Amino acid sequence: TARLNMVLGEFLELKQHLFAVIDEYGGLSGLISLEDILEEILGREIVDESDQVADKQELARKRRFR
Repeated sequence: TARLNMVLGEFLELKQHLFAVIDEYGGLSGLISLEDILEEILGREIVDESDQVADKQELARKRRFR
């Protein structure tokens, strides 16, 4: 397992937004995105234009007053 700061460093150094996660047997375990890393650091979900949210303005209002 890689530490969060190490993975973030790899994303920034390689200028990538998506990495494949390889298990100890060399098989594909999953995918991790730069957005996933940033959400962990910030402790909240990042909502962008591709996310399905009924009312983005209402979501923005709720988040502003946290």
